[in-house]
Amino acid sequence: MPKSKILLICNESKTVINFRKELILFLLNNNFNVSVITGDNKFEEQIKSLGVEYNCVNFDNRSINPFSILKTKSEFSKIINQVSPDCVFTFQIKPNIFGTLACKGHKNLKILNMVEGLGDPFQPKNLKGKIIRFIVSLLYKKAFKLSKTVFFLNNSDKEELVKRNILTESKAVIINGIGIDTSIYKANSDLPKEKRVLNLSRLIKNKGIFEYCEIARKVIADIGYTKSEYGFDSFSSGIISAVDRTLSTSSAKL
Repeated sequence: MPKSKILLICNESKTVINFRKELILFLLNNNFNVSVITGDNKFEEQIKSLGVEYNCVNFDNRSINPFSILKTKSEFSKIINQVSPDCVFTFQIKPNIFGTLACKGHKNLKILNMVEGLGDPFQPKNLKGKIIRFIVSLLYKKAFKLSKTVFFLNNSDKEELVKRNILTESKAVIINGIGIDTSIYKANSDLPKEKRVLNLSRLIKNKGIFEYCEIARKVIADIGYTKSEYGFDSFSSGIISAVDRTLSTSSAKL
């Protein structure tokens, strides 16, 4: 019996090594032929060493250039025709939309998508942002009509798309994480005994940095924790000052 073929379409090659490696090994061990497309080739050799067929389609996941997007979709379509997979599994916004749309016309092709987060398009800050959200919503809706299952890490993301009639509830599945190799990402049992609270994120509003600083200020005032005890030793004084200034002028908006 011939092996089933599965094609993974990802935006960055490093995410394949960091987050898809265990999935790929599981599929290979269960008699699948695995092919991978990524938007860069920085980790090409490491991906090939897993025993998969590899293709690179250079694209910027944040670009909204329509000509670049159409070219990316066309290249996805060519590779899908060449690989002739039984299943296509896409990750993140451009592969989810244009990788899925590139599958149109292929009968009996099972399409799976992973929505790890809705990102900036669903957090518009101005009219341009709202227009982008409208267009992305239309494209998601069109793509997900072709999908068998759409996986989510966050229930709130799923509810947002269902509420906007982008996705039917029956296609949505919540999972408990994208998967990491715990032999590499080991828990540190040698933790400090004192109580500490840390914020691990990029220093951008969408990650809750303003709310974190506001809570930190209240805890420091009410309980008496120092800035270092609350985890501010990871920030420069300039960043703290900038956040404090922003909070003092925009706390009503938060």
